[in-house]
Formats: sequence, structure tokens, C-alpha cells
Amino acid sequence: MNKEKRKILAALAVIMLLGMVALTWFRGEYSAVAGYDFATSLKPIDDLTRSLYLWDERLYAGSPSVLTAGTLPYFLVQYLLEQIAGSLYRGQMIFFTLVLLLPGLGMYWFLLRSFYDSPERLAIAFFGAVFYMFNTFVVVKWNRGEILTLFSYGLIPVYLALADRGLRGPLTFGYWIALIAALFFFPASLGHTADFLIVTAIVLSFAVWLGYSLGPACVKRASAVAAASVMLSLWWALPLLFGMSSPSHAGASATSPRPAASS
Repeated sequence: MNKEKRKILAALAVIMLLGMVALTWFRGEYSAVAGYDFATSLKPIDDLTRSLYLWDERLYAGSPSVLTAGTLPYFLVQYLLEQIAGSLYRGQMIFFTLVLLLPGLGMYWFLLRSFYDSPERLAIAFFGAVFYMFNTFVVVKWNRGEILTLFSYGLIPVYLALADRGLRGPLTFGYWIALIAALFFFPASLGHTADFLIVTAIVLSFAVWLGYSLGPACVKRASAVAAASVMLSLWWALPLLFGMSSPSHAGASATSPRPAASS
């Protein structure tokens, strides 16, 4: 193992350790975090089931809910972690750690790619990742419990790195798998519409700038990635657009009403 790889592993170990700070936020074996603006579920299976429908019978005695489809990946993660960990409490501990850790790992990967020809790229990537994990914006969002925002915030550098990889390198099978996985979680930020628009604007602006700087050589790759991204997003985008154009149709297009969630 060369010196650079050892430094990268050491940096990743420190970032992982910083992510463990989230474990100190829990007190007691049976305590769970919920309430205020915290978009965490006390019964993830109910919210996961709710995300499969465009009609919510618990709102105003029944109301269209076109944003629920986009929350499916978010609540799916919480449900899977609860099942893997064996309890809601331990599942939340893992989930909060991932939400805190994702921005650091994503930004480290993105900056390593962006400054690949700089002799200071390891230092830039490490300090940039730590700053991205802990800054005023992040502290305020954690204090307010806006987990959906933090979830999408952590994914921004992942999307930027994938955009960079897609426009610079060959579109391999592994790349498509990574793109599909990343796009699956993209609509989680729909929980806060303004944040979703900001995430979308950042990713698209970076992709346009990168495509312009690389020139005509990347047009075919950019077109392929853009077309695939649109197609892979139709499962949540179509209900949203349809509901925005005609809220009454959004409710009518849902499948037959399901039983009310158990308390």
C-alpha cells in the first residue's frame, strides 16, 4: 500500500469517526427521536405503505397526496434499518449516523475527483468534507429536525460526482447501477419543496457547466445520462405533475382506498 492510499484510508477513518457523533444523541434503550419537524417515523411500515398511494384518508377526511410517492425511498431506508437492527431505537441510531456521515463521504469522493491533478487534493478533500459535514447550515437543520433536507443535502456531492463521472468517463455497467441507486433517493427532498428545487438547480447547473467545459466530445454521453435520468424519475415525477395540474384527478388516479393505518 502506497503512501497516498494510507492517507486516504486515514482520512476516511476520521470522517467515519466524526459520523459516530450521532450516537451520542440517544439516551436510554427505549428512547426514540420524533416530533417537531423531525421526519422520522415511529412506525416506518405505516409511512412506507402510505407512500405507495396518492390518496391519504387521514388528511381532511380524505385528500390527494401527490408528494407521498417521492418519500418511498426515505421511509424504505428507515424500515429496512429497523428490521436489520431489530428495534426502532437501534434503527434510528444507524439512520442518524448515516445522515450525518453521508455528506462527509460524498464530498470527500467528489473533491478527490474534482482536484485529481492537484498536489494538495488529499488535504482539500479532507477539510472540504469535514466542513461540509459540520457548518452553520447543518447545525441549524439538525436543531430544527429537518432530516429530509439533511438527507438530500448529503446526496448533493454524490450526484455531482456521478455527473462528473458520466461526462468524463465511459458509461460502464457499474456506473448505470450507481446512477439508478442515486436517482432512487433523489425525490426524498420533495418533503421540503424548496430544498428539492435547490438540489435540482445545483446538480443541473454543475452538469451544464461541466458539459460546456468539456466541449462537443461529451454530448452523446450527456444525452444518454440525461435521458436515463428522466426515464428513471417518471415513477415519482408523473404523479407529482399530474397532481399539480389537477388535484382532483390525483386522488381519483390512486388505487382503491387502503385500510386506515393501525395506531
